[in-house]
Amino acid sequence: MFGVAGNIRYRGEYLDANGVVVSSTDYSLNDTGLALSALDVVYGAPGKGDPGSSELERRLIYQRMLRPPAGIAWTSVRVDFARRPEWRADWMSVSELLEVAAALRRVLDHARPLAGSGSAGIGRDSTSSTPPISPSASRSSRAR
Repeated sequence: MFGVAGNIRYRGEYLDANGVVVSSTDYSLNDTGLALSALDVVYGAPGKGDPGSSELERRLIYQRMLRPPAGIAWTSVRVDFARRPEWRADWMSVSELLEVAAALRRVLDHARPLAGSGSAGIGRDSTSSTPPISPSASRSSRAR
């Protein structure tokens, strides 16, 4: 549903003490070493409000702090999830990924579990008044 992790992109920006960007690099989710599953993305996406409140953003910032580009001394890091105009058409921004993940999470949050009473119509024609065949009845018919 989300595509290949290598096609999901974001920009890591490294800031000096004055908040000026000293370096910026585009990364894919494959570059992080996080080994995220689809469920990690769905439940790590922000539920409501600021996209910056996501668990995913905090993890990506941490990974960029651990692996700054060569020649960059200690700086602060921020991530930019917006789509870049120079990216290929088959690349997805993390912002786009989080939109899809949040929509899927809303669907899952409103889903109802399949319970015994909810499964009565499965495998049966709902217009039929004939009760389903019980396992014991089918065994007795095979014994004949």
